[in-house]
Amino acid sequence: MLRTYLKSRLGPLTVIEAAQDGEPGLHLDSQLLASAQIMPGERIRITCEGGGSEFLAYAVPARRGTGMVRVSGAGKLGIAAGERLWVSTECALVDREALSHEPRVVEVDGENRVVPA
Repeated sequence: MLRTYLKSRLGPLTVIEAAQDGEPGLHLDSQLLASAQIMPGERIRITCEGGGSEFLAYAVPARRGTGMVRVSGAGKLGIAAGERLWVSTECALVDREALSHEPRVVEVDGENRVVPA
């Protein structure tokens, strides 16, 4: 039997750019993606801080080391630059894999830089 578990969590991220049009998507500094073990094109869940909206999108890599967090389709989602987001991913595991699984949790500072654990 497969069960769904948290694979990774990244945040809180500060939105740098909010493109009003286009399909919903999230462009993230590729260093942030690597730190959270999120692959380009992987489905991600984005949650607005403070209990706001939640949506699914696909991870799009942005230039490494820039701290970029760009939301496409922000107008449809009601997201503006400066807002704070959390990104999470899931994985499906069988019970014996789940016993040793630990989700990857990555915290960032106000400039979207990884905070050392």
